[in-house]
Amino acid sequence: GNSWQQVMDDFPVYDISINPENNQNIWGVVYTGYTDWLLFFSNDGGQNWNLYEGFEDPYKWVTSMYADADFNLYVERETDEPGFLFSILKSTDNGNSWFEVDKLSNRFSGSTLFTNLRNRCQSSISKTDNIYFGTYYGIYHSEDGGITTRLKNTGLMNSYIKDLEIHPFNSDLVYAGGNQGLWKSHDACRTWESVIVDPVGFIKFDPLFPDTLYYGGRNPMRSYNEGITFQNIRHNVKGAIFDIAINPVSTNIVYLTSSTDQNVHPLYKSIDHGDNWSLVFVSYNNEDYTDIRIDPFYPDTIYFGRHRSIDGGITWEYDTLEIRIVAIHPDNSDILYASDGNNLKVSYDWGETFQLLDSYFNWTVPGPAIGKFTISKENTDYLFYCTPNDGIHYSANAGENWQKLEGSYENRTLDIIPLINENKYYIATHGDGVWFYDTTYVNTINDNLFIKDNNYLQVFPNPSQNETIITYKIENGEALNKVKSSEIKICIYDIHGRLINTLINENKTKGEHEIIWKGKDKNGKEVNSGLYLIRLQSGRNIQTQRLILIK
Repeated sequence: GNSWQQVMDDFPVYDISINPENNQNIWGVVYTGYTDWLLFFSNDGGQNWNLYEGFEDPYKWVTSMYADADFNLYVERETDEPGFLFSILKSTDNGNSWFEVDKLSNRFSGSTLFTNLRNRCQSSISKTDNIYFGTYYGIYHSEDGGITTRLKNTGLMNSYIKDLEIHPFNSDLVYAGGNQGLWKSHDACRTWESVIVDPVGFIKFDPLFPDTLYYGGRNPMRSYNEGITFQNIRHNVKGAIFDIAINPVSTNIVYLTSSTDQNVHPLYKSIDHGDNWSLVFVSYNNEDYTDIRIDPFYPDTIYFGRHRSIDGGITWEYDTLEIRIVAIHPDNSDILYASDGNNLKVSYDWGETFQLLDSYFNWTVPGPAIGKFTISKENTDYLFYCTPNDGIHYSANAGENWQKLEGSYENRTLDIIPLINENKYYIATHGDGVWFYDTTYVNTINDNLFIKDNNYLQVFPNPSQNETIITYKIENGEALNKVKSSEIKICIYDIHGRLINTLINENKTKGEHEIIWKGKDKNGKEVNSGLYLIRLQSGRNIQTQRLILIK
């Protein structure tokens, strides 16, 4: 690598693989311009490139390539099916012929590419039929060179959570839906069981008969037995499924929206729980997010983006609202909340006029800067919205003031369920699973997280007047017994979860340790009397003790 010669500069070449029997034979994914990625090969060390026969269509992208130890070639290529789907093709004869391996694209949804062979596909050197595919949905394993694959993600967190749904009458029963499927928790998100492995975009309980459950992914699905079995209720519905809304009084009436392309959002209605659908409206607005919202007091009033119907979808006021409706106040139908992705607004006069509540413009993946908006059912003064990179923003006074929900949870948030009276929150994140917040600490929930009895945390005296002795013992940290020290973090929080002080954030040897907190915040100022929370974190192991401070 000390000196280089330019071989060719006509276009960029990606994912290069070289034939071990003939180093002049090179394969590569070539970017030819106009966002076209095609599969080429060279027989002269990369000076000249040729397009593989059958790969001429510039609209069928080849986005990544992998060559195993025997130089079987795998490529990811767009299919002929609608919906921007990709599949894996394989060649065992240096690209002269190709066949499709197990159709992983059938398991995916949406317009995002979820499989990438670039550095994410690996086979055993001694047995190349033993191959793995890494995807947003988990790891797929094949023992026959990709002909058949199965999800192999035991203990792997369901990282990309798009929606959380809580049972109407039992706050400990929670469903989480995301790229790896539908998951169910019976114990307030502490443990999870996998229900299905198909991708899930949203989940909806029937509010009166919660044994009935809907979810949307590649198809709209319905269960009458709380998720034990599901039926496909797509029927005549076209396009990707975006949202379902259930009439709160007559729950046999269900509305569904889909998308055939970015600009067209049809709205369907069913009067028999989704057994049959009729098209009632089509929105042609260029909107990525078109929500369905039903007035809880006047359920014939339906909001669909910026459109409104007051007769159950028979007639519509097209674009009557200046901004997309995202929520209706649960106690007052005149109060509407709306968002354009950067601004959150409220109307107190049934949509005649809107005023700004808050703005957030730091957009990134996933989704808009202002994402899912939620009103607390227990206290409607508490408002929440998700952001893609700055956690949860909330207001405790109906939008007059806003602040970030403190804590160490993943900042890429997509949904929140606030249970104000129970002092706990469930948070869905993009890339880091479901988090649980109980006003004492924020904690990841996954099967790999557990508290070890011999990692203890004690405080004395309690109640305390001036100085508090914090004793902790470290024996089994994140790396168990393989190391002699663990990274320890001890923080003080108030009862609202706000960080008061960080006492320790460093490596500590195993054994018993002690530190004294003198009742001061991170700026050296004395704190007031009250209830405080002392949180010990060692790797993924977290413990919390309550402390009453009296001055």
